[in-house]
Amino acid sequence: KAKKQLDAIMLEVAQEEDPAVKSIANWTLHDLRRTSASGMQRLVDDNDVVDACLNHFDDDEYLLDDFEEKKEKAFVAWSQRVMEIVFAPVHESPALAPGWHDKAAVSG
Repeated sequence: KAKKQLDAIMLEVAQEEDPAVKSIANWTLHDLRRTSASGMQRLVDDNDVVDACLNHFDDDEYLLDDFEEKKEKAFVAWSQRVMEIVFAPVHESPALAPGWHDKAAVSG
């Protein structure tokens, strides 16, 4: 139900920008997870943090760090990146700019 609602909203927004748009390309909710993981990986220098953001935990009983502070920084960096993309004028989309994936957004 949520996916159908998102599809309808996305189609409405797309048609506001271009009335010729008839449909939205097929996608799944898992695509959002994959995209966020790839995006965070570009912004964060630690793949263990990205895994923790996705709830992918190593079952090693000796590794107890939950990465809470680092996860928060990663989520903030990713949300800022998404906002840059969403609110940029189409002709200035940062997603199309070279070097957007530099890992300077989040350190340590």
